[in-house]
Amino acid sequence: MSEKVVRSRAGAFATLALSGAIGYYTGSRAFPEWQVPVETAQVLAGIVRYPPGNPFLIYHLKLWTILHQICAALLAAGVSEARLSIWLSGAILVYRWGKPRFFVNQPVAKETS
Repeated sequence: MSEKVVRSRAGAFATLALSGAIGYYTGSRAFPEWQVPVETAQVLAGIVRYPPGNPFLIYHLKLWTILHQICAALLAAGVSEARLSIWLSGAILVYRWGKPRFFVNQPVAKETS
């Protein structure tokens, strides 16, 4: 592997890390929002209780994603709903800010004839 490719990959990783850090800060500090997965996680963790047969209970119990399960485990472990929503707000912008910048900085292989 040439030094130019190694340097290019290091630059891509640095760009990804920096844009991810900026995205997390922006999401968690500037635009924290209540996240929908936390609502279902509250039901799964037993924090919010609905009467049997309630449409909201059925909805929350039938809706399944790994994000709901992780959030429910964190709520059961004692993380507050507000803190969990802030973490998710930051994580969303890590993905949104980091992903495009990562692909922009990928080295392009040049064909030789």
